Amino acid sequence: MYPFDEANLYAEAGDSAWDRFERTRSPADLNSAISSFRAAVAALPADDPGRVPHLYRLLSALHLRFKETRDAADLEPAIAAGREATSLARRDTVCLSALATLLLERFKVAERKADLDEAIEVARTSTRLPPSRPSDGTAALANLGSALNERFEYLGSVEDLEESIDLERTAVVLSRPGPARKHALHNLVQSLRRLVMETGRAEALEEAVAVARRGVNARPREGSDQAMSLNALGAALADRCELTHTADGLDEALACSLEAFNMTPVDHPERQTYLASLVVQLALQARFSGSSGHLDEAVRLARASAESAPARTKAPPELILVAALVNRYEATGTVADLDEAIVLTRAGLARTQDPWPGPAHFSGVLSQLLFLRHRQAGAIADLDEAIRHERAQLQNPALDRRRRATVLNALGLLLWARCRRTRNRDDIEASVDLCREAVAIGIHRSDRAMHLSNLGNVLLARFQYVGQPEDLDEGIDVTRRAVAASTNQEADDLARYLANLTHALTQRHTRTGRLEDVEEAVSTGRRSVSLISDTNPERARFLANLGAALRARHASTGNPDDRSAATAADVEAWAVDTAPVWQRLGSARAAAADLVAASEVLRATDLLQNAVRLLPEVSPRRLARSDQEHALGGLAGLAGEAASLVLADPRLPAADRPRRALSLLETGRGILISQVLDGRDDLSALRLRHPDLAARFVELRDLLDQPWEASPSSGGAEPSTPTAAPQPGGRERHVLAAEFAATQARIRALDGFGSFGLPPVADELLDAAQAGPVVVLNVSSYGSHGLLVTRDGVTALPLPQADEDGVATHASAFLAARQSILMGDAVAEERAGARMLSVLEWLWDAIAAPVLEALGHRASPADMEPWPRVWWVPCGLLSLLPIHAAGHHITAARERCPRTVIDRVVSSYAPSLRTLIHTRQTTSPARRGPTLPALVVAMPTTPGLPGLGRLPYVTEEVGVLRSHLPELTVLAHQEAALDATAEPTKASVLARLAHHPIAHFSCHGATDPHHPSLSRLLLRDHEHDPLTAASLAPVALDRAQIAYLSACNTAATQPVRLLDESIHLASAFQIAGFPHVISTLWEIDDQLSVRIADDFYARLRTPEGDLDVNRAAQALHGACLRARRGDGTANTLQNPFLWASYVHIGI
Repeated sequence: MYPFDEANLYAEAGDSAWDRFERTRSPADLNSAISSFRAAVAALPADDPGRVPHLYRLLSALHLRFKETRDAADLEPAIAAGREATSLARRDTVCLSALATLLLERFKVAERKADLDEAIEVARTSTRLPPSRPSDGTAALANLGSALNERFEYLGSVEDLEESIDLERTAVVLSRPGPARKHALHNLVQSLRRLVMETGRAEALEEAVAVARRGVNARPREGSDQAMSLNALGAALADRCELTHTADGLDEALACSLEAFNMTPVDHPERQTYLASLVVQLALQARFSGSSGHLDEAVRLARASAESAPARTKAPPELILVAALVNRYEATGTVADLDEAIVLTRAGLARTQDPWPGPAHFSGVLSQLLFLRHRQAGAIADLDEAIRHERAQLQNPALDRRRRATVLNALGLLLWARCRRTRNRDDIEASVDLCREAVAIGIHRSDRAMHLSNLGNVLLARFQYVGQPEDLDEGIDVTRRAVAASTNQEADDLARYLANLTHALTQRHTRTGRLEDVEEAVSTGRRSVSLISDTNPERARFLANLGAALRARHASTGNPDDRSAATAADVEAWAVDTAPVWQRLGSARAAAADLVAASEVLRATDLLQNAVRLLPEVSPRRLARSDQEHALGGLAGLAGEAASLVLADPRLPAADRPRRALSLLETGRGILISQVLDGRDDLSALRLRHPDLAARFVELRDLLDQPWEASPSSGGAEPSTPTAAPQPGGRERHVLAAEFAATQARIRALDGFGSFGLPPVADELLDAAQAGPVVVLNVSSYGSHGLLVTRDGVTALPLPQADEDGVATHASAFLAARQSILMGDAVAEERAGARMLSVLEWLWDAIAAPVLEALGHRASPADMEPWPRVWWVPCGLLSLLPIHAAGHHITAARERCPRTVIDRVVSSYAPSLRTLIHTRQTTSPARRGPTLPALVVAMPTTPGLPGLGRLPYVTEEVGVLRSHLPELTVLAHQEAALDATAEPTKASVLARLAHHPIAHFSCHGATDPHHPSLSRLLLRDHEHDPLTAASLAPVALDRAQIAYLSACNTAATQPVRLLDESIHLASAFQIAGFPHVISTLWEIDDQLSVRIADDFYARLRTPEGDLDVNRAAQALHGACLRARRGDGTANTLQNPFLWASYVHIGI
């Protein structure tokens, strides 16, 4: 057989195998075709031109297999075949075009610029040769245009893009009427649109629209080619709307894309591309019309299409639905849309490991969505997960240059956001480095603008942390460059860059006083607001930046118009209901301050009242506890400010003002405790009438009450497991929170359960005073008052001497004195004791004396008279001061009517009135008898502390407890020789609390200065499984009576920004079910603690010898009175540090 015939036989076998592959998509058929084509080539001599068609078949089959498998190993032999074919047939435009395409493919894989340059030269050569057929000439031009477009994408050279457009214009002229011309016109439209995006040239956009119309009018006017042309026209018209900021032509754009979508079969790979255009245009319609109906339609179409889409399409169907959901979220603020988008993207990431669309693509989208949700709600877990996804993408060897710049920029932005939360210096330094690298790589104008803006942001952030003016100056410079690199077509992006520049310029003006900076800040701020839509969530931030700039200019120039404009900007920001709640509340607060300064107090009052009603939404159940604490921390004192203004509101009857103020304080304080109480209503009636619903409620409540995080992100090393992974119950927290809210709504819809889980209404708050008056002490910049709650009503007592500055000064002095005493220096301790006494005297004069006078407690009770009781609810900084210890103690013994609280009333504390009411309603009647089961947790030594944290008097304290509580269970380490039942671990304690009405802890306590829910008792396993305040959240006890926390700082709240939340171990034990909690405000003396405990338990005994737990407050009061008098060994009167730390919290 002749070689020629043998080669043809092999070629025919290859063609047959290829045909089978087209029908079956079986890899074996394609492999067989490639083998046959190789044999055909090998059958002919190396210099035989007859090898050319077989080489072309071989390279085409290898190229197809590469596209199917993305295995780059196929590109090398394909390129080799192309080179050989072009060397044998130097003037064959088909082989030259094929080689150019293969070189371009290899460039996309390996990013070797030499491949890209060679592809362009080969393609350019093919255009200079006479084509064998007319179609070959247009194909050669198209290939060269594609290669130039690719180099434009790689290097950002507009010249390459312009040459590509010129080639495509020529291709249109040379193309024959029919499908070829429609495709040539389509290619020209796409390149012109790309040129507009890069340069903002309006004339290029007009040409794109005109060319797209030619495409629609060209034949054929049906089928897939017409759908392609219609979609191109719709996209070009939509681009024009974005560039001109008008809706002119938008209806036509939408009609074109909708027709393209509808005329395309469901299984056609381009249908999803047309749907993506449709989603963009519906979002534009919504922006211009203000109607969310267009966004609903986009979601409906995308959802239906995702369910019916074929396995492989050019645009991933779930990501089109994600885009539609995000568009609706950004316009309406519906977080459920964002949640669903994240779920869909996660599912896509988990499902696909194919090169198309690729896990990296899903990972990048997921990272953006998680960051978006973090900005809305503040969950640190979302931020950490987004950072992990971006870091993983950086390790992807297939990451191209432009995508790498995008990932570097995104990671830098995420680390900056985490630094804002954690204050970790390493994050901000890494953020600056990453953003600099992204700017250095980014070569496209649109990319460059975004990367420059983010670099400006992180430089400004580093200036705020480190204080180097060079960072501030450079940040302003690069942000200006970002503005210059942007165009009107990207209105939202340009608005964002202008807002960032406004903020940076205002910062520099504040530092330097340069008037030109604040003038420019006001100008850029106004421009940023003018470019953003009314419903865009970021509008609130842009308005807030403008308000800050105007306020800064007013401070410099005194122009009252600037203050009025600043107020107006903040009021408008507050009204953007799609913005994050914390952003809106910050603007409301700033506007209220301006309004008060401008004597528009009534407007400020209304604004802050509405803000307080929204305050609980800052920390929804969907957030983990550390996120909730962070969110609330930025709004400390807001409720107090509103309450102060309401008390002076002349529009309300005088008798109604105190009640309204009290309701505001109850709404805006103790929010996290209230969330727990929402799930602690009496369920007996619900269980009786609707047992399944009650069971579901309890299941969801208990899952949400679980302490899901061990600790908040440190901002350093990444957690080993994803913090956003499914949580207890197999679902994410936001899903459980939504189900819980829906279950609550179902219960409240039932007859007789309308108030289920709701806080008390104003009149019901009076129930808190059934056993004695409750005094709510509120201090704000707008005034200080005591709200005196009795069974008869609420009255407001002005406290003019306790102004905000005075309270801050005395609280600071008291904390400093406490710290000095701990230093151990005798002289310093004596001076500190004197300072503490001075603060206690001021507390009496400014607060306690007027309150007790108003309540009628003007002297100590006579012998045999019952001691009156008062419950204190201090707000804000007053939570740091011992109101129960206020007084002139040095002279008390010589006075007929001692001027001290402790000599007139028995004091108790409560986090809020609701807590007090709930505790009274849910506490079981105390069982009286000679003894009660008691649990004692004793830690004479503590692992992990210096010197094992020895507490030498713990053993003596346990002995004292045995004498008072015969029915005692002791948890102690076996080496302590305390006849213990078990080790003092978290699990041991939680397992036994339900069976012991009295729980006594003799151990170390520790407060967390940043996250008070992590404050803990230091038990045997505290280093790896601590008993924290958060870990008590799921505990609900029905037999508990007294928790005695003989440990340091168990009623102390840190940090100052969370004082109104009363988050500490004592409140955690109270919410867990203990109606009486004995705790401490600061460090206690070990030896004195034994005497206090001995005296306390002795005073619980009735004359008949029974234990009466209801005497807990009186017992502690008596023990502290005795400790204050001292026993001759210490001058405790002059050192209130020793006795004033002990407090009773509860009923």
